Amino acid sequence: MLLHFAFAALLAFASAQVEVTLCSDTQCKEPPLAAVMLDSTTGCYTDFPGYKVLGITTNQTAPDNSQLLAVRFYRSNDCFAHCGSNHLISQMPAVRGGRSFQSLNSSMHHPVLQSFELVDVDEDGNYPPHGYCGIRHGDAQYFRGRTWKWQQVGENVFREIPIEEWDDAVHTQQKQTSPGFVRHGSVDADGKWKLQQVFENAWSGVLLEEWDDKVHVRKTGKLPSKKPFKEPVANEDL
Repeated sequence: MLLHFAFAALLAFASAQVEVTLCSDTQCKEPPLAAVMLDSTTGCYTDFPGYKVLGITTNQTAPDNSQLLAVRFYRSNDCFAHCGSNHLISQMPAVRGGRSFQSLNSSMHHPVLQSFELVDVDEDGNYPPHGYCGIRHGDAQYFRGRTWKWQQVGENVFREIPIEEWDDAVHTQQKQTSPGFVRHGSVDADGKWKLQQVFENAWSGVLLEEWDDKVHVRKTGKLPSKKPFKEPVANEDL
């Protein structure tokens, strides 16, 4: 069953703590799945399964003079946001004296929550910088109508694995490219293109969203040879 999440944030100035409550429904009317207390020493929190997040709520009960804090939610597994795949699900400040809600629906690529962290917000409402560009082993990403996890299968080379088939013991990280590695269907570290082998020694890049296993098949034939150039025959009758 797909789980909905909502997050209730309770802030205290002295300890600067945030309690994150994970719920199985967007309104938190059902018994909570878990409650996690975050503070400045917690760092990136990942000790929970990655679920499909359809809703987030925050609620601040701290005094008005408390420091500004927010919780950042990611679909990456270590609180980094992939700049090309929207790994940053949301960064939500707690609203003093009220409750805020955000729906994470299909327009936001069905995000999969895999990590979250507590961050400071400055007096102008600016968040600290985050992010990286590219894909990494174990990150989750939604494309072609489903959610995948990336397995590194060589140096800067990856393959997508359906998230429901992922097994940490099976899909291990391989940082070195093995001899005889088949490049067809692989994705390089920028996370944008899949390689289609179109001839024995020629490949073409196909966008992730456009890849179709039935269409982009592997072809190993030799490149067609070029026909020798022939000078045009003069027509003396012209």
